[in-house]
Amino acid sequence: MGKVRQELPGIEFINVGYKGPDACNTHPAIYIQSSNTGCWADIGMSIEDFTGNQKLNLGVPGCTDCGTAIHELLHSMGMAHEQSRPDRDTFVEIKWDNIMSSMYSQFAKDPHADTSVDYDIMSIMHDGRFHWSNNGKETIVVKEAGYRLYTDDPGQHHRYAIGQHIMMTQNDVRQLAKMYNCTSNTICGTGRTDVRNVNNGAPSASIKGQTDIFHGYQSVSYVTAAAFSLVASSLACCCFCSFSISQSKNEDSRCP
Repeated sequence: MGKVRQELPGIEFINVGYKGPDACNTHPAIYIQSSNTGCWADIGMSIEDFTGNQKLNLGVPGCTDCGTAIHELLHSMGMAHEQSRPDRDTFVEIKWDNIMSSMYSQFAKDPHADTSVDYDIMSIMHDGRFHWSNNGKETIVVKEAGYRLYTDDPGQHHRYAIGQHIMMTQNDVRQLAKMYNCTSNTICGTGRTDVRNVNNGAPSASIKGQTDIFHGYQSVSYVTAAAFSLVASSLACCCFCSFSISQSKNEDSRCP
C-alpha cells in the first residue's frame, strides 16, 4: 500500500481494523488475508455486499512477493488484467486451445476494463505467456502492435516479456491516477517504462528518463521482508478515503 501511496499521494489507505473473521469495522473496505490458498481479489468495489469483507487473499507460499501483493491490490482498486481489455485483440492473441478450461474466465474480455491509456504489455496487471497453460504452450502471444509502445524494432521484442510482477509501469500509475482523479509523483519522459535485456523484460531502474517507481524495489531482501511483514498477521482491513471505483458485477481474479 505504501508503494501505491508513494506514486499517488492523493490515494490514502486507512487501517480500519477488523471485528471478527472476514469482517472489517467499516465499509467499503478490503479484508486482506493469507488464510486461503492462491493469490486473488475481486475487481473493484463490491456494490452487492456492504458487510466490509471484500477479500484480498495472499496465500503462503506463492504470493509473498511485493509485486504480487501490488497486483492484487490494484485488482481491488478496480484494475482488471491488461489482457482483459476490450481492445486487447489488437495487441495480443489468446490461444484458447492451450488454456485450462477451468480458467477460461481469466481470459474473458471485461467491458468495464479501463482503456484510457495505451495497452501496456509490460503492465504489472498483464499475465504471462504461459499462465494457466494446459500443455506447456503459450496462452498469450504478443502481436506486433503490442510492442509498439516500446519499440518498432522486431529485434528488440525479446526485451519485453509480459507477466512482470516487479512493480507498476508508468502507464499503470497513469491509469490509476485517471481512475481516482489524482496526480502522480513519478510520471515523466515519454511515459514508457524502459527495460534492460539482462533483466529479462523486467523494468529497468537505471535508464535516464525512467520513472522512479522501480528504484529500490528489486532488492530480494527488501521485498522478502516487506512481503512477510504483510502476511505475518494473516489479516488486515483497510479502506480508501477516495474509493470510487465499483462494478455492477463482482468479478474474482485469480493469478498464477
